[in-house]
Amino acid sequence: MNELELYSKIDLSKDPVDIVTNLDDNGSPIRLSSMTNSTFSIKVDGNYRVIRIPGKGTENFIDRFRESKIIKILQSSDLSVFPKFIYYNNGVCVTEKLFAWYKEFNQDSNGEIPAKLLSELHSNIISTTPKNKLRINLIDELRFYDKIISDYSDNLYGHYPDLREVYNIIIRYISNHQRKNEVLCHRDLMYNNIMVNLRNPDKSKLIDWEYSGFLNKYWDIGCFVSEVRLWFDKLNSDRIINEFLSMYEKSSEELIDTTSVEMWSAVVDYVWAIWSLAKIALGEDDLEYGIKRYSNCVEVLKSYE
Repeated sequence: MNELELYSKIDLSKDPVDIVTNLDDNGSPIRLSSMTNSTFSIKVDGNYRVIRIPGKGTENFIDRFRESKIIKILQSSDLSVFPKFIYYNNGVCVTEKLFAWYKEFNQDSNGEIPAKLLSELHSNIISTTPKNKLRINLIDELRFYDKIISDYSDNLYGHYPDLREVYNIIIRYISNHQRKNEVLCHRDLMYNNIMVNLRNPDKSKLIDWEYSGFLNKYWDIGCFVSEVRLWFDKLNSDRIINEFLSMYEKSSEELIDTTSVEMWSAVVDYVWAIWSLAKIALGEDDLEYGIKRYSNCVEVLKSYE
């Protein structure tokens, strides 16, 4: 049985550790960090791979149809911002393993690296790509999260003060802006989804494309800014953000609208804050993360009142 046939036989009803242990040549997979999925480094038929087994409940949050179509778009493009995809089906994703000199982005990294990756992604996807079913509709997404939360308990919203006022601002902004500057967005620019090539930074990669879709490019720009502020100290985050915005302008040859960056960073924080409540409703504890996201959103909105 060849490598692809092995992946096609995966039974998702089984424990992820058992699945990957049976796949690995030596029966010794290495678990990798991931917030929502089970991700492992494995060796299959002598080939080094990274395999993602979809986490419990991810079917409630991820549009697998859209993910599969976007992976095909990426594969057929001339982009170099992602690792080679080996296999995809029903949320199981296998990619080539990046070399040991690839490291997660951290607060000591250069902000120019993600800027170059995003400017390439945003400017090189074929403009004639059919987008209708591949578009992100953030209002529908938030309504879906709201249904999950409401079916569980409306009391969860009590963790976020002044929510109705904030909701109205965010929804109004999304309604007016989500279809502008439309490009393929990665959407989930957490630091560990940016793999820096220490030998050749221009060959760095973006991983984990399951939330990707067509949306205003400022989602990605604001997303990176919000993630840096969330995870890194202020001194380094300010430096990284300045490097990032300067290089994005240079690489894309377009001026950055700083108000759009800030407002979209607030949108990103709001969406992930509501997402975290939906995760709690489905049995996972992301409250501290959600409260921090919501607080960051409110802080930005206050500065732009």
